[in-house]
Parts: sequence; C-alpha cells; structure tokens
Amino acid sequence: MATKSRSMLLLSFLIFSGIRTTIYGQQLREAFRKVHQSVVTVRTKEIDLSSSSEQVISISEGLGSGVLISADGKILTAAHVVQPADVASVEFPDGQEIIARVISSDVRSDVALLQLKRVPSGIVPATLGDSNKLEVGDEIFVIGAPYGISQTLTTGHLSGRHCLNKNDESFHSGRVLTDRRRGERR
Repeated sequence: MATKSRSMLLLSFLIFSGIRTTIYGQQLREAFRKVHQSVVTVRTKEIDLSSSSEQVISISEGLGSGVLISADGKILTAAHVVQPADVASVEFPDGQEIIARVISSDVRSDVALLQLKRVPSGIVPATLGDSNKLEVGDEIFVIGAPYGISQTLTTGHLSGRHCLNKNDESFHSGRVLTDRRRGERR
C-alpha cells in the first residue's frame, strides 16, 4: 500500500510539474509574440580612411541586437555595438532594412539610442518595463538577434544588480547581471 501511495504522490508531482512547465511555456510564447516584431538586428560599418589620400583602407562590420521603443523610430541597443560605427542600419524581422543614426550613447552603461531614418509601418514598439522592480532571483527572458540569428529567446535568472565596489572601474552601477553569458544558448 505504501508503494502505491508513493507512486500516486510521484505521479501527482510529475503531472503538476508538467502543467506548471506548460503554463510557463505558454506565458513565454505569448510574451515573445507580443514583442518579437520590434526586436531588430543592428548592422554597423566602421570605415578606415587613409590619412593622406582619404581612400578607404578597410571596412569593419559589426552586428548586434536592438529593440524599437517608440512610434517615432527610436531603437535601444548596446553602446559597444554602435560606438565605433560610421554607418548603422537596422533590420526588422520582415526583412526591412532602414538606415539609422546614433543620437545618444553611454559607454559606461553600455546603452545607446538610434533614430531610424524612416519608421516602418505596422510594427508596434515594445513597452519598456521598470528594471528597478527586478530583484535578484527573478526569472527573466531576453529576445534578441545574437550573431545575426534573429528572433532568439533566452531564459535565466537575475543574478545581481549594481556594482559591489563603486571604486572599481571594471564594474558599472546600473547594470543587471544574468546567469547567461552573452551569446550562450541553452
């Protein structure tokens, strides 16, 4: 009889876990569907010119992710993606590529704001949340385009906030740390 009770308890636990996982998966899917059209690939070019003849010596290309955050065409991205760029463009999931320019950048926070030359029709900007409401241990997810692979979703937990030693220049306050390295996949 004890074996049957244990089996029923284990079966109940597995069913409950499966239901919880299914519900969580559905919530992620819904959140992804809500914002994925506003997640973009940011492409940059850094043009190196000869100092004497103004001829192009080399062109270095960069790649990153961003998100449309306003109806007037502002894109939030990482400063390290656009900082060295001479030219930037943004590619939407439907294939539209639009020229953009950097209008603001904060290297210490690794955040930059781009302005699109024109706003694509039919794409709804993502709504920004309040990162001050996040706490260590909260489950989070990130939608992006690492290495140009568009429309990826990564889940994890908030591992930390702000720097511990404000005198240490290698850490910057205002950063949110996760349990995933950049570009790492599950």
